[in-house]
Amino acid sequence: MTQQERKLNSINKELEKLTNSLAKKIEQVEKKSAKCEKMGCLKWTANDANASKDLKAYEAWFSLEIAKDDVKDLESRIENAQKRLAKITAQVLNIKEDEAEADRIRKIETMSKEQFIAECAKDGIKIEVMTNNYLTGLTKSGKRFSIEGNSGWTDRSRHCYSLRIDGKGIFTSGDFATCYTVIKR
Repeated sequence: MTQQERKLNSINKELEKLTNSLAKKIEQVEKKSAKCEKMGCLKWTANDANASKDLKAYEAWFSLEIAKDDVKDLESRIENAQKRLAKITAQVLNIKEDEAEADRIRKIETMSKEQFIAECAKDGIKIEVMTNNYLTGLTKSGKRFSIEGNSGWTDRSRHCYSLRIDGKGIFTSGDFATCYTVIKR
């Protein structure tokens, strides 16, 4: 489970707790409203409450106002949590799309020459020269690129590539998927 998925679960739990708390607070507001209605203080303003000589009615009105503020606060917190949930959900979807794209790029490396050229064409990349260890062409923005395999002594270095775009060295010792992702942009 990724960090974003853990955040998603955490926000879902938080939303559930906030929704339950909101339901309880709304019940409290309804009970306190009924009590205030019996005491005749339901429609008081702050000035009416301050002018009142009935301490019990003032306490009921004040308690109702605090409960109403709590409901507003919970509604605001739920709204913020829903915004965070939407943002994290979008991030999780992007991560999954990125992982799917990375898997596709890893598969490109092992395709036949014809399949590889067809996949590159889907991404707007034009291949001009392709050998076992060397690849040149044009990116979709029209820049000339070359990918050259590094011939090293270790197994790891035999799977590394150097990338040049318009004659400038972008990096050496990168894997093929990284090279392809860079030229795809």
